[in-house]
Amino acid sequence: RVLKGFTKEFKALAAETPEGLRNSKLLTKALDLALACVKCYELDKADAIYRRCLQECRRRGMPWDVKCLQDMATLRCKQHRQADAAELLEELARIAPPHPATFINLGTVYNQLRQYEKAESWFLQAVNLKGGIPGREDHWNLGIAKKNQGKYDEALPMLESALQEFQEHEPEHPVTIAKLHSSVGGCLHDMKRFQSAAEHYKKAYDLYLATVGSKSPLFAGAAEGVAKAKKALGEWKEAYE
Repeated sequence: RVLKGFTKEFKALAAETPEGLRNSKLLTKALDLALACVKCYELDKADAIYRRCLQECRRRGMPWDVKCLQDMATLRCKQHRQADAAELLEELARIAPPHPATFINLGTVYNQLRQYEKAESWFLQAVNLKGGIPGREDHWNLGIAKKNQGKYDEALPMLESALQEFQEHEPEHPVTIAKLHSSVGGCLHDMKRFQSAAEHYKKAYDLYLATVGSKSPLFAGAAEGVAKAKKALGEWKEAYE
């Protein structure tokens, strides 16, 4: 209903605006409508709107181009087009003042593209912009990037630190804590420390079961982690269960 209302308002304004998207009010409405489409997973509709807006936003410069590029990158990630998202975020990093959020988004996208050294580089630049001292989110991001490069001795302390800090400062976010248990468990599994990996995966399993439920892909991932660790330990019955 909300999306239909946005669409109706946009069409009415467009009918009254002969200059089209060169009109700042109509351009604002178009960008708002596109973002609403992204949030409602009307991704093809959002894509069509952004492609029509992008040239005008680039012509106008900041803040129009920044908003359009950032939101388009979000859309591309939802479309599983991470390479295209990376291009948009790289452009954003070139034209806008340096911002940690942009660098973190670039690191996340490059992690998804399995370009782990690039991911680590962007995450480190984000830390430097914030004063050089990594916070719990930074430890998590860097830990995952280092794990994916096989730098387990560097990755594990970072992931464990992130977990401890989230448990201490954000205990009201059990799903985030469960994700961190899975991250730690994954690193331990790769290090062949299967017993410890199983313990962390089981904690994630329990937290997901109590929050998102057994039908969630998050729960399924934790269950798979427990099973793999138990299998590696030779505990076949527990792995099967």
